[in-house]
Amino acid sequence: MSTSNINGRILEYVIVKSLQDKLDDKCILSKRTVNSNLRDIKKLNVINKSLMKHYSTCSPLITNWIINEIKETPIRIDRLGDESGVSGDVTDIKLSSPNSILNISLKNNNPVDLSASIS
Repeated sequence: MSTSNINGRILEYVIVKSLQDKLDDKCILSKRTVNSNLRDIKKLNVINKSLMKHYSTCSPLITNWIINEIKETPIRIDRLGDESGVSGDVTDIKLSSPNSILNISLKNNNPVDLSASIS
């Protein structure tokens, strides 16, 4: 598995975990999300520590933006598999509430020097 693929999966995991922590019992994880998270938690120690710190710093900002966009609970969280991209759907995380749907495509394909942005 490529580094960018692992990094992307870890970013998805971190965002879902952040949503879970913030929403507590106001979020519902799909079976696919639970399975993806169980798979990806084992890879947390594989990615660069600076990148992980960057994810941890940014995920609360992303979480707050998501909650502000959805505006109602419960929020159902579904991590879509890569097979969805084959049919043209680039969604990584699908969030839905009683009256809203928010599809998120996350990208972390460009290597960056995080040492300047993280102190």
